[in-house]
Amino acid sequence: MAEKPKNLPIQFGKITNPTADDLNFLYDSAPYTLKSGETEERWPAHLAKHAAKKLADKNIMTNNPEEHRVLMGAYLENSEIGVIAKRLGIDLTKIRKEAMTKEKAKARVINLEAQMLEMKQEIKEMKEIKANEAKEEAEEAKKEKAEAKAEAKAEAEELKKEAKAKADKAKEDKKVKESKENKDK
Repeated sequence: MAEKPKNLPIQFGKITNPTADDLNFLYDSAPYTLKSGETEERWPAHLAKHAAKKLADKNIMTNNPEEHRVLMGAYLENSEIGVIAKRLGIDLTKIRKEAMTKEKAKARVINLEAQMLEMKQEIKEMKEIKANEAKEEAEEAKKEKAEAKAEAKAEAEELKKEAKAKADKAKEDKKVKESKENKDK
């Protein structure tokens, strides 16, 4: 006679959501929700552990794995984070201070990069302004040169006309003089 397999008792886990936001997650394609401030004691232990991991992922302040362990323990045991950290021998204050220092340094770098980009943009704009000014000056010089050339051409034409008029007058005077001389003879 075959023996019937014994059913193992299901171990239930206790999970608390001390955050201000509800936790919504999927486990084996099934949706679960842990309301803000709610403690759930009817979930299997593996599901409670998964929910604690999701809460820790959502609320972690640094990417330090020790902080993650502390948060998961606090959510699973409904304990204060400080108590869990102390029990695990983890100094969360130190971890968070280091993270804040890194964030401040990162923010300073980002600020410096932004300032450098602004300066590059200003330099680019100044170069464009200088290039436009140089272009305008070149166009003005070209215009002045063309005006001077036209003026010189006009003067040359005027001088040419005057010279022709003088030459014509000289020819006329010569004709008049010759005709007087011919009359006098």
